[in-house]
Amino acid sequence: MSKSEDLSVGERFRALIGRDRRTKKVTLGTLGAVLIAVVAFIALESADDEAVNVPQDSYTRTLDASCAERKEEIAMAQGKALERGGLAAVSAYADALVPIVGEWRLELGRSPVPPDRSELVEALRRALLEVEIEAGALARVARETNPREVAQVAAQVDAATVNAEDAVDSLGLVRCGNLTVDQGRLIRQ
Repeated sequence: MSKSEDLSVGERFRALIGRDRRTKKVTLGTLGAVLIAVVAFIALESADDEAVNVPQDSYTRTLDASCAERKEEIAMAQGKALERGGLAAVSAYADALVPIVGEWRLELGRSPVPPDRSELVEALRRALLEVEIEAGALARVARETNPREVAQVAAQVDAATVNAEDAVDSLGLVRCGNLTVDQGRLIRQ
């Protein structure tokens, strides 16, 4: 028999988690992190399932098509702005982003929202307003040519964009959710 086979269950457990205080803390911390990761994974899976449960009716298809069109406009605006370079490109892109996102936000209210999606549509509307506000701030800051502040506000635009993407996914806008704007191009994921 090997040495590990001679150990009782309690002794094996103590050997696994360690004998000194520091080792025990690290082991228990690692186990806690793994547990949190498992819980987060399960939560993300259920969040993905929620988007699938959104009816794919004419309302959802219309929103999805509109969203894809806006992303195409955003990609074109980004590509055009990138031709300028520097802070002028940032300002031009942010200036173009504001009316595109504003129009997208207004489109959400043009047709009656099914009652089962009113909260989801409102979440997207709020997220788009946040993008609009942050993009306007970015355009202003970029014109003032303060690179450090531009980076901070650009990060806020990125965070607002993530919120909008999350809202798009929650609404079950599959086609739009699979589109990403990158370097002036629209990429299908």
